[in-house]
Amino acid sequence: MKRPPPLAGRLTILFGALLGVVTLSLLLTLWAFARPYAPGFRRAAAFIGLSAMAIGGAILAARLAQEVAKRERALLDKVLTDEETGLLSRSGLERCLPELAGARPVFVAAFGVERYAQMRGVLGHEQCAQMLRRLGTALSAHHPDWITGRLAPDILGAAFAADDLPQAQALTAQAVVRLQASQVADLAGAVDVRLVTGLSTGASQAPPTLVREADVALDDARGQHRLHGVFDPASHAHSADTLSLMAALRDAIAAGDLALHHQPKFCLRSRTVTGVESLVRWTHPTRGPVSPDRFIALAEETGDIRALTEWVLARAVHDQAVMAAAGRPLTVSVNLSGRLVGDDAFTEVILGLTAGAVGRLCLEVTETAVIARPDGALAQFRRFREHGLEVAIDDYGSGLSSLAYLKTIEADELKIDREFITALATSPRDAILVRSTVDLAHALGMTATAEGVEDAATERLLAIVGCDHVQGWHVGRPMPVDELIATIDALEAAHEAA
Repeated sequence: MKRPPPLAGRLTILFGALLGVVTLSLLLTLWAFARPYAPGFRRAAAFIGLSAMAIGGAILAARLAQEVAKRERALLDKVLTDEETGLLSRSGLERCLPELAGARPVFVAAFGVERYAQMRGVLGHEQCAQMLRRLGTALSAHHPDWITGRLAPDILGAAFAADDLPQAQALTAQAVVRLQASQVADLAGAVDVRLVTGLSTGASQAPPTLVREADVALDDARGQHRLHGVFDPASHAHSADTLSLMAALRDAIAAGDLALHHQPKFCLRSRTVTGVESLVRWTHPTRGPVSPDRFIALAEETGDIRALTEWVLARAVHDQAVMAAAGRPLTVSVNLSGRLVGDDAFTEVILGLTAGAVGRLCLEVTETAVIARPDGALAQFRRFREHGLEVAIDDYGSGLSSLAYLKTIEADELKIDREFITALATSPRDAILVRSTVDLAHALGMTATAEGVEDAATERLLAIVGCDHVQGWHVGRPMPVDELIATIDALEAAHEAA
């Protein structure tokens, strides 16, 4: 079918025609006044010319309006119809939903075709589009009162009225059975078409909400390997809250609206604070303090962990300089996410950010991250140590420890997980495990640090078994750099007295 000329071309043609009519009418009027005819004749000629201008302008304006309206209808049809299948598009389905409004609630069911990408690779776009078109036609044939459309490349949607949610679920399940029994077997030859469904709750009757709920329910069903899913408002509310928090975290990182607190590490040999672990904190403007476990996990999920780690490293280097200027040249430890272990590009970023440090810096990596990427960790740690950075294996013992990686990974510190420290004073087995871990660390050339030390008795036992450093609320809580400097003398004095 020949395409009509573009709207801009039609407007140009119509404007040119209108300009021609106006010009000719104006020339006729001027000619009439310029000729030596009787005044009556001149008035008549002028009237004819001006009338022609007005009539011509009105006709062309009406024609122009018709062209614009025609093009708008064509554009609207294109938006409301799926080009590949001829079914209603997502927008078209939403636009038609009010037609079902009545005494009974309206529901939307999403029918997802599983393994659609693989089918498209085998059958091609045209065959897959035909398959979806026949599915949609079959769905409409079985349920003439339903409104059917295509919500996504691999998803059909159907809107219908039902008495309640259980009836809507039953109707959706029946539709799947009928499709697979009577139509699907012939749609793609030997290819087995399997459908998974998601259903809205019917609680909201807003068309975009109904369609979105069906989409989310389908995604949930696929994620949980179920054939049918119903939208869960509670889960959706949590998802919306998480999305909002993700956006707020990204803004906080960009604006630097974070805080870095430092938890002191106490040396059991020198009886002094020799280092700190720097921990990021975030206070949301309306939610208040957000748990680090939550926002760090969000940052890892979204990829913002890179920007967050850059901020922490830069602030740690700055705060270390503040400590040194106050007469406290402490080793500063920063956690490195498992997502960044083995990342060569980010390794160079770390080296650049820490190049100006005035003291010793240590990067802490969890044992599970090292075990998951041993080769990448080995190369990355070697680069760190070549540039003067220390490396600590964090949470040792929490990840079904394997001695194999300790043979090859060169680290400076082994941090014993708090799980083995909490009950150290009452559990002989924990005491044996801690002592053997300390001996192992020393044999491999590493210092041993115990995390989660909460009382003086545990600290004394750790000193007896030869542990080098302790960290926990008994030593000191995480605090801003100014508070740390102001209280560090008191912390050391309290431990000396104990």
